Amino acid sequence: LLRRGFARALAIPPNIKLADCYKEAEKFALQGSLNIWSQTNKQLKTASILPYRIKGFVRLKGKIRSVKNSRKSTIIELESHNKRPIQLKIKKKNRRYFKSFNPEKLNGRDIIVSGMLKNKYGKRIIYLNHSSQLEILVPKEIAPT
Repeated sequence: LLRRGFARALAIPPNIKLADCYKEAEKFALQGSLNIWSQTNKQLKTASILPYRIKGFVRLKGKIRSVKNSRKSTIIELESHNKRPIQLKIKKKNRRYFKSFNPEKLNGRDIIVSGMLKNKYGKRIIYLNHSSQLEILVPKEIAPT
């Protein structure tokens, strides 16, 4: 289903054994714009200009403005031209599924995130359960002249 574009990958801990495999199958369908990935509402959107009324499943490209850690969660805030920036929230219980990167070193980095965007208490939040929801983009190197 994933490889043919009839579904999207969703990793919900603790059921994450095949999360990376599912993400690769989804990526194949996404790159080929197969089925659901051909729909405009599933296309990659720019986080900084996303209208406030948009909610539900989104795929966003954005730049990280700040990262804050608290006892309960890690909050990654994306740059925004809106008054209400989008926050990515990793609850304490799910931090262990994000060992492959160091959130404190993400400031200013471009990312692609997928998940359910919710408007909660006047904030726009995507809860991240697993690192498969977050792709850190590699900066393009400047070619020597």
